[in-house]
Amino acid sequence: MGLCFQCETAQRPCLGSCTSVKFTAQTAYKKLKSIYEKALNFIKKRRREFPAEPYSSLLDHVEKEVLNKVFSLKKASPCNYTCGINMDAYYFDCQHCRMKGCEGVSFNCPIEDVTVKETGQVSMKCQPDFTIPVIDSVIWMYASHVRSDVISQFKVLHVGSDDSLSIHNVKMKNTGTYACDVFRKKILLLRRFFYLRVTWSTLQSSLDLQEMFRSVLREKKTTLKTPTAKPIPPPNKRIDKQTESQLITAIALGTILTVLSGIAVYRWATRMK
Repeated sequence: MGLCFQCETAQRPCLGSCTSVKFTAQTAYKKLKSIYEKALNFIKKRRREFPAEPYSSLLDHVEKEVLNKVFSLKKASPCNYTCGINMDAYYFDCQHCRMKGCEGVSFNCPIEDVTVKETGQVSMKCQPDFTIPVIDSVIWMYASHVRSDVISQFKVLHVGSDDSLSIHNVKMKNTGTYACDVFRKKILLLRRFFYLRVTWSTLQSSLDLQEMFRSVLREKKTTLKTPTAKPIPPPNKRIDKQTESQLITAIALGTILTVLSGIAVYRWATRMK
């Protein structure tokens, strides 16, 4: 029965105005129980010690003290979250003596854009802006080179208890959307999306150009051949002697022809006289 029994015994459910305030379930149950138990014990003790004291005046006195303690408790958060189950939005309904939470839980968390330069490092944390209980496991997923929140497009990267994912020496191939699911006793509490955009690094581009230049030089060394001059062959002595004899013969024949031509011209001239 717990708090319900105490509320009914006081004949004023939750001591009047307490019903209009929502207190976070993580705080409310134990602390409210303790407050009401002390108040109930105080009433019982006063009734034994001062039986003639009017019950209504005693209850009014106790209510003031109880309300001062109750309103110092942590108030429940409003139901304006979308990324998971906010435990601070669950509260103890004092009037109906039961825990309540926000109606309908949405996991339509907006995609968070993260930009990092190539060769840099980045860390993504799967944490909400509201309170969640101690987690059992975290599943990290990845959709390559797309900006998406369609969970069917993702592949599992890692399963464990680490709620952060770090990438060192980021490459262009790391571009894409990263998603994380947080579980407690196989219940999905939180889902987040991170779109990682990798930009071109000036230093990396310089290094890539240098490496490209070196590879071109290595390729040239292996494909180009240095031209070599062909040696001039030594002169052939046999050919030179044959040429010399032919030249002498030609000179001799030319001399004979010249002499014969002169004799013929001389005889022709003498006959004419």
